[in-house]
Amino acid sequence: QRAIEAASLGDEISQIQPRLQTFHPILASWAYCGWPERVQQWSDTLHELSSNDRSMAGVTPDGRIQEALIVAWQKRLELSPSSSSSDEPASLQSRLATSVEVANACMVCLEHLCAQAKNQVGDRNDLRIAFDASSVERVIGAWAHVAHCAAATSIGNGLETTNEDDPSATPTHALMEMVRAVELVNEVIDLYRSIPTDGLDEKTSEKYQ
Repeated sequence: QRAIEAASLGDEISQIQPRLQTFHPILASWAYCGWPERVQQWSDTLHELSSNDRSMAGVTPDGRIQEALIVAWQKRLELSPSSSSSDEPASLQSRLATSVEVANACMVCLEHLCAQAKNQVGDRNDLRIAFDASSVERVIGAWAHVAHCAAATSIGNGLETTNEDDPSATPTHALMEMVRAVELVNEVIDLYRSIPTDGLDEKTSEKYQ
């Protein structure tokens, strides 16, 4: 916050220009506390700053922001009281509802990340959006948790593995979302592999491989 305030002064004495790396520890801290709302709040702030002030282009959000959001949602699930090991029907249902919320939120982050990765293809030497396999694994893991909770809830309630109130709270839907997550990433990979790397600097060329 102080870096932003100092940069906003715009006087000759203060030439501080915050970089995005300045905010990565802050985002990581909120993420590992399981607080995705605060991560999103910082992301919105950085996006607004970089969009309204050219001198603040160095804080333009990159792929790590969405990755931090995925981590934050995953941690929320881990820290949630509904993540207890109780096999009571009420506890199982609460755990399922929480896992579905988290999985859906993680999926939205992955969709946004993949869309950003596709949109930046024209910026051949400025690939700000990149993500690693761990983010995809977390999204798939979130849906795997939904499948597990849905099956456990159905067994605990003596019901079949269907949920008319929330179709997304079923093992079948969870499996479909896991497959869709892989397909989203494969589309990005295929797109980048199809791009000629002639004329790109060595560092950027490696990112397209």
